[in-house]
Amino acid sequence: MSAMAEPGTAQHAPRQHVVVVGADTTTVRLAEELVRSGEQLVVIAHGENPRGAIADIEALGCQMIIASQIREAELRAAGVERARAAVVLGDDDVLALRLGLMIDELAPGLRIVIEMTNPRLGGRLTSLIGDCTLLSSAELAAPAFVAAALATPDTQSFEIGGRTV
Repeated sequence: MSAMAEPGTAQHAPRQHVVVVGADTTTVRLAEELVRSGEQLVVIAHGENPRGAIADIEALGCQMIIASQIREAELRAAGVERARAAVVLGDDDVLALRLGLMIDELAPGLRIVIEMTNPRLGGRLTSLIGDCTLLSSAELAAPAFVAAALATPDTQSFEIGGRTV
């Protein structure tokens, strides 16, 4: 069921769900994959997010929280203390690091995955947070681009997100 909630409203987040911070095309793809895997999501969209991405996420049945900024109240409204994992997406590495630390404080031991444009900036974060993974979209995508660019008819294909590449 899709729903928009403001922090502090009576709407309750599910248990054992995944909290996702962000609302861009990466968030849409992540939501598609997690929903396909049977996960429940609560997505916190903040700042100037494209309305199209929010509509796409809602169409997947994800619970949405729209906020101008993310504070403890928004994370609690998303049920981060009851979540099975949290994912922080976006291109603001400083915000991502701050949110990672805040999530760890609210839900110690929670699995946290953070998208970083500069993973070296957050390199020490993994020593401060028990179960944290930093991922760079550019580093993950580069091998797929190389494989596609150099593909020949005899090159083996592989599947990413239900699509053969």
